[in-house]
Amino acid sequence: MEIIENIYTTTQQKPTILTVGTFDGVHTAHKNIIQKIKEQAQLKNYKSLIITFYPHPQTILKGTPIKCLTTFEEKAKLIQEIGIDAIVKLPFTKELSEMSSETFIQEILVNALSTKKIIIGYDHRFGKNKEGNIELLKKKGELYGFEVEEISKIEIEKQTISSTQIRKALSEGNITTANQLLGRNYTIQGTIIHGDKIAKTLGYPTANIQIHNPEKLIPMHGIYLVKTSVKHIKYFGMLYHGNNQTTNHAKEKIEINIFQFSENIYGEHIEVEFLHFIRHDKKFESITLLQKQIQNDEQTARQIIQKYT
Repeated sequence: MEIIENIYTTTQQKPTILTVGTFDGVHTAHKNIIQKIKEQAQLKNYKSLIITFYPHPQTILKGTPIKCLTTFEEKAKLIQEIGIDAIVKLPFTKELSEMSSETFIQEILVNALSTKKIIIGYDHRFGKNKEGNIELLKKKGELYGFEVEEISKIEIEKQTISSTQIRKALSEGNITTANQLLGRNYTIQGTIIHGDKIAKTLGYPTANIQIHNPEKLIPMHGIYLVKTSVKHIKYFGMLYHGNNQTTNHAKEKIEINIFQFSENIYGEHIEVEFLHFIRHDKKFESITLLQKQIQNDEQTARQIIQKYT
């Protein structure tokens, strides 16, 4: 799959069919639109193309970083798996936010991307002050020779799925709901680093994870049943996300106790799938009570594993 990072230095020789959006999470509703792009491109012998933004537009418009469900790399991989030919990684800047909708259509859709068809939601807004809409696209389509397919309100409301809903579910530890809306298990990626070794003294050695991208959303503090892959073998485990309230180590950390695993994996890349929320993080009156709770957590986790095997 081609990734186009500068639309002004590339001209598409083949007609394209595309859609535009942030597509954070590439959730179930996103996939339906992207699949439609792919299928119609194959029928018409067009190039299938997705325009997406980086960074997340709200980061620029609101001036505060937003925690994302997918990094750009994760998003691109998920879109590639559907079978799309190319992604336009459009830098979302203050200048782009102030570009008129007509300029966006002419310079980006027509001149740079040779658009012959665009599939878009009925309520999609774009351009400066969100002045562009589906009616303008249809009008300009007649002028520039591209077709507009409108995704109706009924189609959209059949699936009341949004990235905002999924972020909320993850921030509340509601992993089951988040995974259902995503259509897959929520994942994080990082590198295994050395920790303070406290968990090892409790009989539960852990792999500490340094997240690759600080923009990535990490689910609420707590204990989770997770699954990870090491050397192409899948392992279940317990993940802790919190700030070690009981041991007075205030630094926030993410660590995983991998079941039936004892290899040295410092420096290795790790991807972790969240399966189930076990409990909230809390402060215990003693290390002994913490250790007993971890033992209970393991029993709970191993019982839940039966649902995933």
